[in-house]
Amino acid sequence: MRSGFVQDVSARGLFVLTTVVPEEGVELRIRIDDAELGWVSVIGKVTRKRRTHRSVSAVDPGGFGVEVLSADEAFFRLLLNRGLG
Repeated sequence: MRSGFVQDVSARGLFVLTTVVPEEGVELRIRIDDAELGWVSVIGKVTRKRRTHRSVSAVDPGGFGVEVLSADEAFFRLLLNRGLG
């Protein structure tokens, strides 16, 4: 299991900030630990990746974009709670 921070989330996709970047086209399961909802699960496909040089990884770790293929009900509640749905 790897870890990162979810950013730019919407019903169609999200971006994960992390230094470990999978190849485009890979399907994966993402678990988001939300303070209000607990664990939220998303199945998605990597659609783009952004690598950064290791000299700036502490400031900008890079990451990857994910197209949401399926998600549990809690994911859509998370969007609604943040005014994104």
